[in-house]
Amino acid sequence: MNIHRLYEPFFRLYRMRRIRLFYNIFMPKRDETLLDVGGSPYFWTLCREMGLPVPRVTILNLGPKPVGLDPQWGWVMGDARALPFKDKAFDYVFSNSVIEHVGDGRSQAQMAGEIRRVGCNYFVQTPDMRFPFEPHLLTPFIHWLPRRMYERLVPAFTIRHWLNGSAEDDAQVMGIRLLSRGQMKSLFPDGQIVVERSAGWPKSMIAYKRRGTKNCE
Repeated sequence: MNIHRLYEPFFRLYRMRRIRLFYNIFMPKRDETLLDVGGSPYFWTLCREMGLPVPRVTILNLGPKPVGLDPQWGWVMGDARALPFKDKAFDYVFSNSVIEHVGDGRSQAQMAGEIRRVGCNYFVQTPDMRFPFEPHLLTPFIHWLPRRMYERLVPAFTIRHWLNGSAEDDAQVMGIRLLSRGQMKSLFPDGQIVVERSAGWPKSMIAYKRRGTKNCE
């Protein structure tokens, strides 16, 4: 079963809210540049549907350029921990639900440092570990367990595993490292932290910095 189909109605709602927040903070223009680290065309297609001005987007991901990618958007294969761009190369750097996937704390710090290096402004979202429902595993509370117990339970007692039943998929999700608010702030010390909530719970966090796009170096 494709579990992303289960996510889709919720993804669309929360991502539309996130887009509005991004545009309210930055008000990007069509002639400005944006790097989407670890992203896809999804957000920018949604922006079009919402009637918002879409900047000049470059998407960086590990995989090759998708067939049929809109020619308006650039695509670069690369590692979020070592971005192949010069300092302040982009007016904005955007990243949604990626930093929890890159590895341990050192890898996350490398990604955060690269985002701050190449962008005049940044907007980085990640799930909040305080939220009781782990969004990748579709299972409540499991991410609050000690790491050794968590790794033993993921292959047998998560909704995601029951739906997918893939050892490869289990291995990927076991590498996820959710962040606390304090850890997010330490990764982006020059930014502000916004908490997105669902039913009163802190669902995800966004670190952002707004410094303008003119002469930002």
